[in-house]
Amino acid sequence: MPSAKILCLLNRVSHPIAHAPIDMMRQAGFQVEVMGFQRIPFFGRSPKWPVTILDHIEGKSYLKRMLTLLKAAPKIRAGIKRSQLVYAYNTDMALLAYIAGVGLKRPIVFHELHLQPIQVAAGWRGKLVRAIDRFVVGRCHLLVLTSSGLHHYFRGWLKTRTPILVIEAKIESSRAAAARESSQGEKDGIPPP
Repeated sequence: MPSAKILCLLNRVSHPIAHAPIDMMRQAGFQVEVMGFQRIPFFGRSPKWPVTILDHIEGKSYLKRMLTLLKAAPKIRAGIKRSQLVYAYNTDMALLAYIAGVGLKRPIVFHELHLQPIQVAAGWRGKLVRAIDRFVVGRCHLLVLTSSGLHHYFRGWLKTRTPILVIEAKIESSRAAAARESSQGEKDGIPPP
């Protein structure tokens, strides 16, 4: 039985937090195609799997960035046609997946890595961004969050109903894990080693 084909869309292919879920999907046997944008200037780390660079984007110019993203929509649509599921990182990629995939009826998983200050800003800009977030999340089949703190933004502020899965991004040293286990043992009446 062939494994499911997943298209992952990254707004920054060098974002290390985005690499772990893709690694897990590949290790689980899924066929993963990765497309994304290279940030100028480059920072982060290069992925260890093949990736299609759609274009280069700059961080601060939102209008220029949106035009660059929309220009890549035909390539993304072709990738969506080859896939059974789209896994999109952050609002811009989830919105792009929705636009590029209109009529293809592929489920979209939206993975929010972090919030930007504009998403919680007061005033019309913040309200506009939250309206876009609400629209995008409403078109997705699952919302994956990297911390429980993000849960409040989507359920509390946006009142979304899309199912949420929280996968905390934690790295713990072996020394900290041993100290925690020892402490828990003492609480349970077990003396430390």
